[in-house]
Amino acid sequence: MRQDVTIELDFDDETWSDLDVLNDKELEEDEDDVIISDPVTLAEVSFNLPGSVRIKNLSQELRDLLAVNLDLPPTVTIGTWSMVKGFLSANDAIQGEANEKNIKDIWKPYKHMHAQILVNALCKAERIDLLAQFKWMVENNCYLQIGEETPEPPEPAAPVSMFKPGGLSFVPVQEFQPIDASKIILVLHYETNEIEKTNYRWFFDNFSEHLKSRPDIGLTALDVAKLKKNDGGNRIQMLEHVYPQFAHIVVCFNDSYIKEIRKSECVPKFKFCRSIQRKTDEEFVQNDNRNLRCRCVVMPGIKERINTNWAIMTTMYHWPEDHKDFLQRILNLDKLKVKYANPGMMNVTL
Repeated sequence: MRQDVTIELDFDDETWSDLDVLNDKELEEDEDDVIISDPVTLAEVSFNLPGSVRIKNLSQELRDLLAVNLDLPPTVTIGTWSMVKGFLSANDAIQGEANEKNIKDIWKPYKHMHAQILVNALCKAERIDLLAQFKWMVENNCYLQIGEETPEPPEPAAPVSMFKPGGLSFVPVQEFQPIDASKIILVLHYETNEIEKTNYRWFFDNFSEHLKSRPDIGLTALDVAKLKKNDGGNRIQMLEHVYPQFAHIVVCFNDSYIKEIRKSECVPKFKFCRSIQRKTDEEFVQNDNRNLRCRCVVMPGIKERINTNWAIMTTMYHWPEDHKDFLQRILNLDKLKVKYANPGMMNVTL
């Protein structure tokens, strides 16, 4: 059975336009009232730390913040602790595995690593949330351990507002600045006792003095320790840039140096030097066993046997006996004076 039903709606003389009904025009106006900020880019939260800052210098609060959020990342990111640890381990700067059950122990294998490498790893993992917090702590000078001297912050550019109104200003990431190393002679060395240190200073001072005496050639000597110190926080990028440019690479072989390059695991202090030593070995092999740039200097009192292939198959210069030939190989000079630093020895012409 079918029955028609009529329903009346009494709006008390109100029209549809008076009712709380969203028409197209009102919807457009409401959309205009909704402010959606642009997504935060990785460049906005990228930053550089001073080269002197190591992971061990970072405050415990900051390290705990990073560790907890890397273990339990939000659903909007895939940058987990495992990924970041992979980036850190790829730098060949640490040994051992982190204990993820204890936050304080997580950073132990990496404590001597430059903090900039950690920042770079967070960038590769695209952890914008952690980078923003990290940078906020840096800009508010609360990212270091209590008692640590606060390094000079990088010069800020025009601030850009971010998560906390008035709390954050971001500096565009500083790109690596290329340098011309074509007139630089890199000197590799490693010493563990006073005699070795004295002999090295004796050699390096004389070598530097002779280079300065020929400004027309324009060559300068660079100690590997100085190169390591002035790495700009990105040692790998710096080394990949300057290594192919060096005019010569001088290696001062003494007993301590030879013993360290023989070890499967060298002391942390020697890691950077050994990485360059390995590059010289690879270069020799890639050039069909031809030595184009590496110079072997045998330091006084050496007892260990040199096993480096390029050194064995090319000329070895004993200091100070062969210093004249060594300098002639580099500078093509006829007469050079060597200043003896040992007591009782006078300046002589070699």
